[in-house]
Amino acid sequence: MGQSLNKTKHRITSIKNTQKITKAMEMISSVKLRKIKNKFEESSIFLKSLVSLVYSVMKEVDMPFDKQLYMFKENRESDKDLYIIVNSTLGLCGSYNNEVIRKVDEIVKKEDDLMCIGSKAISHYKELYNGVDDTFQFISDKFKINDVEAILKLIKENYQNKKYRKIFIIYTKYINSIKYEVTSSQIFPVKKENLTANEESSFVNGITLFEPNKLDILEEAISLYLSTFILNCLYSSLVSEFASRRMAMENANDNADEILYKLNLEYNKARQAQITNEIIEVISGSNALSKLGG
Repeated sequence: MGQSLNKTKHRITSIKNTQKITKAMEMISSVKLRKIKNKFEESSIFLKSLVSLVYSVMKEVDMPFDKQLYMFKENRESDKDLYIIVNSTLGLCGSYNNEVIRKVDEIVKKEDDLMCIGSKAISHYKELYNGVDDTFQFISDKFKINDVEAILKLIKENYQNKKYRKIFIIYTKYINSIKYEVTSSQIFPVKKENLTANEESSFVNGITLFEPNKLDILEEAISLYLSTFILNCLYSSLVSEFASRRMAMENANDNADEILYKLNLEYNKARQAQITNEIIEVISGSNALSKLGG
């Protein structure tokens, strides 16, 4: 009985210590979630403005720009695609990483190449694919605009050199604090339908002078749009990661509370039984002594 009580008491202490860690992680995730969510919302607003800007310039270009600019053309000479995989470097975030991996397994072919952002994707795909670029694997939770520009520069060079047929980014689309969706979006060739906006939001009104020319400005505007789009995808994935980790830690705390309740109940019952047995032994001993004395 004594060993059983000590074992239960040890389990209670162990779970309480673990719960301190999960509660701290939940608090940290909540703070980081609010901070990153603000940046995500700001980048989403800026991205929407850029779409309006690009759309306005596109309307002013009086030539078939989709045949002039490489970013609108599909590289039919290549036989493989590039997928930028946005995943986590850390764990303890529920099913976040597994859902990204499941999406990749569904759509990526063996001959395609991967550019992994996040060490979890690297560790999973390093042995499965020959072309895995790990240059940006550690920027998943501390990226800067310079990192995004470096990514865009690299994939632009590869696409211009006709190394890939198409280039996609697989990221986690943030919907709300309890819901997110793994999404695949095409970066190259650029889809014109992704660059449409309302006429009311047009940046160009009346007679506008373009320097050096409309086509160059359109190319620069689309490059700015693409870098902001990639930045927005990274923020969206990061918000989803912290939301998933906060939810996982909250569930862990709830489970710990439930287990502690059962263990405390078990401990109290065992302790009560032990005390009862001790009382019975004392009374039995006292009765035996009384009989001997009589």
